[in-house]
Amino acid sequence: MAPTGYIHAYDLSRLFIAASLQITLGDNSLENRIRLKNSLENLHLPVDGLVKSYSSQFSSYDISKPFAHEALSDKYYCMAQFDDDDRIVVRN
Repeated sequence: MAPTGYIHAYDLSRLFIAASLQITLGDNSLENRIRLKNSLENLHLPVDGLVKSYSSQFSSYDISKPFAHEALSDKYYCMAQFDDDDRIVVRN
């Protein structure tokens, strides 16, 4: 797995676990998905990830808020490359 994929999966897993700890799961999978979605949109505590600390990250989605479910904005992305010594150099 690429490092970025691992980092995103780790952070998303932490958010998912935090949201699942705020709810009680039942036998109905549809109700569980709704509860989990609502919990993600209303996380009580900051969740520490590798990229950042996520606090009140998501909000209810509607057509006027297309990025309501985006945890990262463009300021968290960068380009990098390997130099001649195989070190990662972040480009500005």
